[in-house]
Amino acid sequence: MAKNKISNNLLSILLSFAILTSIVGILASMNILSPLTGAAVDTGTVTTNVTDSLSCSATDSTIAFNNLGGGGYNSSDLTADHHTIENNGNVNLSVQSYATAELWDSYSAPTKYWGINCNTTQSGTCNNTYGLLPNDGGTYWNLVSGLEPLDSIDALTVSVNITAPTDEANGEKSGTITYYCISV
Repeated sequence: MAKNKISNNLLSILLSFAILTSIVGILASMNILSPLTGAAVDTGTVTTNVTDSLSCSATDSTIAFNNLGGGGYNSSDLTADHHTIENNGNVNLSVQSYATAELWDSYSAPTKYWGINCNTTQSGTCNNTYGLLPNDGGTYWNLVSGLEPLDSIDALTVSVNITAPTDEANGEKSGTITYYCISV
């Protein structure tokens, strides 16, 4: 039986080739050898158009005042109970308000017995002057201008003050405020 012998020279050449191939592979994977021939590099572009999305919501929409006698007064500023309006869209908003259901039996909005203002805002310009709440969708009380859509700065709190008219009939009273949001 004949033994196949590999000469030391051939073994040295094969071993050297294997080591060289390993070194080149390591350097190529570490991007040290650049550019390698046979590789292609190019860039691509992605385009889209994001449309305006106008959306707002009342995330805390109930203010519950205590019992009031005729001439009695209460305010969100005294009770720390406010409406919270949030910009859920992707554009800056102006938030305005009006009454869509009357609070008092004997008086229609706008009346000195029902006022509203912007208490605080995370962005934009807050109108913190109390105004008489208008009673239709054609007239609004402006609360904030420039309310931004970013989650950390997209909310405002609204204060309401009420005074029970001295001639108001007794019983439970409930009024509805509509918040109207427009893009600016």
